[in-house]
Amino acid sequence: MFKIKDRIILGAISGVIAAFPSRILNRYSYKKRLTDIRYNPMAAQLFLPNNKCQTPQGILNGAIINNINAVPPAVVLTYILSTTGKDYSVLKGMGVGAFFWIMIDGLVGAQILKIKSSNSIAPTVRLIDHLLYGKLCSTLITHLGDDTLFPPKKNDTLERTPLVYTGMGQIADSQKVNPNLKIENQPRNS
Repeated sequence: MFKIKDRIILGAISGVIAAFPSRILNRYSYKKRLTDIRYNPMAAQLFLPNNKCQTPQGILNGAIINNINAVPPAVVLTYILSTTGKDYSVLKGMGVGAFFWIMIDGLVGAQILKIKSSNSIAPTVRLIDHLLYGKLCSTLITHLGDDTLFPPKKNDTLERTPLVYTGMGQIADSQKVNPNLKIENQPRNS
């Protein structure tokens, strides 16, 4: 099976895919009156007045903004899993989902956009949406990501992709060819 070797691309793809079922659950919860806030119109309010959010342009804007907003938590989760490993990946994903629930629903929605729920259970229902997103996202990251992106298990000699590329691997590779090669700082000519 094809595996993704770039952490940002892996996070972006996983985030957009994982957000889709969460939005379906949000739409279902809205129809059942468990929540009074839908994600796409809330996202559209970042750029449009409230009365324009249900227009075709508002719906399109909301969908685009929501897909873009699904990427950063997934990229963060990709780097967390790359640093800490795949163990308890679902719990790590749910933790990231819960954190972004606070950021999106609490900070952006309630404090910046001044969108307050009149239904007392609505924030908890939207927390469940975000927990589902985190769970699905972590599952996708661990299944779609190449094994070199994650810390090896004990007794595993698989070469890892560095978290940040520094170019230092080239120096190490040149010393493998010629171990007597010394790399020194050359004095600058003034």
